[in-house]
Amino acid sequence: MVKLAKQGHLVVRLKGGDSFVFGRGGEEIEACIEAGIPFEVVPGVSSSLSVPAWRGIPVTHRGISRSFAVISAFHADLTPAKIPDVETVVVMMPLHSLGSVRSRFLEAGWDPSTPCAAIQSGTLEGEREVLSTLERIDDDLAQAKLASPILVVVGQVVGWAKEHRELLQRVVTSKAGRHQA
Repeated sequence: MVKLAKQGHLVVRLKGGDSFVFGRGGEEIEACIEAGIPFEVVPGVSSSLSVPAWRGIPVTHRGISRSFAVISAFHADLTPAKIPDVETVVVMMPLHSLGSVRSRFLEAGWDPSTPCAAIQSGTLEGEREVLSTLERIDDDLAQAKLASPILVVVGQVVGWAKEHRELLQRVVTSKAGRHQA
C-alpha cells in the first residue's frame, strides 16, 4: 500500500471481513501515518456479525443470549485467547487451533453439548456450514474438510437457528441475494 501510494497511485484497500477486527487495519493506518500518506477509513459491516446473520444465527436472542464476544483463536504473541463470560462467542480464524479453543471452552465450564456452527467463506461462493456441538466440532470439521477463512459461532443461538432453519430459509436473504416467498 505504502509503496504504491508513494508512486502516486490511489490505493483502495478492500477487506472481506473487517480490517479492524483481528485484521491489519490499525497497522495499515500506522504505516500510512509513518510514511506521511493521507488516508481515509470507510467502515463496513464486520464478518463477525454479518456472516452469522446471513446464516440465520442471531448472536443475541431474548431469553437465550444477552451478550456476545468476538475472539481470535490466538493472540499475536501466540498465547491462547481466554473464553469470555458471555452467552455467545464468535471465534475468528480458528481452523488450525480449534482443538485448543474447544478445550478452553470446556475448561471455562461450557457444556459439551453447546451448539456450534462453523462457516467457511461466509456470503461468498464456496460458502459451507457445519452444525455441531463443542463435544464434536473437531471431528465434524475434520470430516467436512472446511478451509480458511472460517468463523465458529458457539452458543445456544446456534441451536435456536437450527430449530428454525426451515422458517429462516423462507425469510432470510438467500445465497443468491434475493428474498424467497
